[in-house]
Amino acid sequence: MAKKTASPLFKHPNGQWCKKVLGKPVYFGTNENEALDKWLDEKDHLLAGRVPRARQHSSNAKAPTVVELANLFAARCKNRVASGEMAQRSVDDYTPTLKRFIEIVGRECKTADLTPMDFANIKEKLAEPVKRVSIKRSAKSKIKEKRVSVEWLNADHRRR
Repeated sequence: MAKKTASPLFKHPNGQWCKKVLGKPVYFGTNENEALDKWLDEKDHLLAGRVPRARQHSSNAKAPTVVELANLFAARCKNRVASGEMAQRSVDDYTPTLKRFIEIVGRECKTADLTPMDFANIKEKLAEPVKRVSIKRSAKSKIKEKRVSVEWLNADHRRR
């Protein structure tokens, strides 16, 4: 009898290690350890419905994660509230939206890896829990909030 492992992958009849993600099989190679490493590297992208990108570019290696930039944005908003430039209500609106955004793309997602297609998928996912009547307005406002956040984060990151 074959020994059971705690691996999230299974051995496909074609000899490759495989994982069903969002209803589709994804193959990671024939070596179990390498396949597991590849799964761990690509997991956030795959579960978010994105195509994993090669992470060998040195520019992407230094790119900040979505969480790092969200934390910078939150700190900047807090300072703006303290100085009277921004209302606390705006921060209260941004916070759950940023948390949902991070939940969708994954905590370790690099900002340099996000593409316009990713934002189209994010828009669909942000609209899911909203009632059908208010999907357009709600999704549009949430995307606008993301755009403001990401534009500020990218501008701030470029200055450093």
